[in-house]
Amino acid sequence: MKGLSRLPVTEEIAGSNPVEPAKIKKSPSWWFFNFDSVSVEFEPAIAKCSEIKISVKSIFCYTKSMKIYTIRLHPNQDLRQELQKFAALNNIQAGFILTCVGALKCMNLRMAGTTTKNQIFKKFEEDFEIVSLVGTITANDCHLHVAGSNKDGITIGGHLKEHTRIGVTAEIVIGEDEKFIYQRIIDNETGFEELEIKKRELDF
Repeated sequence: MKGLSRLPVTEEIAGSNPVEPAKIKKSPSWWFFNFDSVSVEFEPAIAKCSEIKISVKSIFCYTKSMKIYTIRLHPNQDLRQELQKFAALNNIQAGFILTCVGALKCMNLRMAGTTTKNQIFKKFEEDFEIVSLVGTITANDCHLHVAGSNKDGITIGGHLKEHTRIGVTAEIVIGEDEKFIYQRIIDNETGFEELEIKKRELDF
């Protein structure tokens, strides 16, 4: 699926007039902009130029390798289970959470310091505003961390487990990298199933 990312760049090169790209070289995921004596390389959503400032109002980067899904969850739905069902229904192979906003009526978490022999779980039975949801997701599994802020503004977070339930709503945007497959393989060092990344052939 084709997509566009807009990168705002508004400052001028010190002591020079505004410049226009002399050449544009396009690859499936990157655009390379070549100016008179400056070559600036951009990746979608990331500008690789911390010192060079150019006088172009915006840069559009073009990628053919990402799908984007937007979903809304409803009160009392299980956050982890619903995300897993959605990934399975859409056969997501290399998914990741782009953003999430919403509320929870309770959170069930695996806490920091967990080992395979000593897993620490806590359930928090109160209302939370979701301030973060991050992680990877596939049709077979997910690794997600969530953080919520309670009525006093105290934030609690951890590894998302089942029985974390939606409050008023949850609006979630999921990305999928179509160039890769995410798998989980037992890691002998940690004892947990850890991420393994494989390339896949593209069908476009």
